[in-house]
Amino acid sequence: MAPGNRRRSAVSVIDTQITSSDSGSVAPARKIDKKIRGKSRGVRLDRLITSANGQLHVDFSSGKPKGPNAEMFSTEIGIVVRSHAPLNVEKWDDIPEEQTQPLIDRVLSKFDVDISRPYVKDWMLKRMRLRFNGFRNKLNEEFKSFSDKKTALENQPKYLDSQEYWVFLCDRFDSAKFQDRSNKNKKNRGGLPVHRGGSKSFDQHMMEMEVEEGKALGKIALFKKLHWSEGKGWIKPEAETLYEAMIGYLGNEDFENGSEPISEAEICIKVLGNKSGYLKGLGIVMPQKTSSSSSNVVSPENIELKEKVEHQDQLIKELQVQNAKIMAIMSKFESSNIGSFNMDQDSQLS
Repeated sequence: MAPGNRRRSAVSVIDTQITSSDSGSVAPARKIDKKIRGKSRGVRLDRLITSANGQLHVDFSSGKPKGPNAEMFSTEIGIVVRSHAPLNVEKWDDIPEEQTQPLIDRVLSKFDVDISRPYVKDWMLKRMRLRFNGFRNKLNEEFKSFSDKKTALENQPKYLDSQEYWVFLCDRFDSAKFQDRSNKNKKNRGGLPVHRGGSKSFDQHMMEMEVEEGKALGKIALFKKLHWSEGKGWIKPEAETLYEAMIGYLGNEDFENGSEPISEAEICIKVLGNKSGYLKGLGIVMPQKTSSSSSNVVSPENIELKEKVEHQDQLIKELQVQNAKIMAIMSKFESSNIGSFNMDQDSQLS
């Protein structure tokens, strides 16, 4: 296997029938015909922690984890949620803090993160919610692969340890309330301009675009990159309509009467909508603010800057105290030497 390649567990698929030699009866056999990637177990992370004799450090910048350990940090959150989060709740927000805090503590046992910064814990909880919903969606797909609820209950997924959770989820997935909401969500998703960015982060797409163009680019340009290609054009007519609307805002800016120019971030919010900090069809975390209210919004960058200034002020105060102590010692030492010198002079004269 080539270096860097990940081993995938392959499951061959054959739609066939098995004939019993005793009774001659025919029973359908169901096998999955696809290659699947095994779930992350954090083996590489454990090896790194062992070799490093401690936790792996993760820095946060602009409210997100950055650096060589950021990806493993995010992966570990998914592992912890799949393995330890309670699944017998209606939604993530129903899990009390006394159950989410141990999940955070499990992650922090392997990573050195400044959890005192409020946006760090906020990011971790949002990532846990995302992984929680993704895992339950996977279990829903597993449930739907069976012909009925009874069959599903008899075939609990091997990667789910708790039978109690599987029974709860089967009841939930089979309920009329869940089915109705699921159908509505499916219909709503059909109208969204899904992107073609793949699993690569939006930050990475933005960075690559800026390297290619040799200049900083905005979120509107990123929207086009993620929804349009030279060979196939726009992935959906809705995406083209939204893009033209955003360009229209840029082309009709009116700066008269002392009004401030509208930013691309504000244009994206106006056109794409902003729910829970994410833009439809783009996914970028956006601050919910306008030009008139921007001064009242405390961003992660401002928090970091404030913390750095406070840290520098504290260092200056400590240095001033140390300097004062040194000066006092030097003054005492000089006085002592002068006194000794005068005593020697007096003894020599006498």
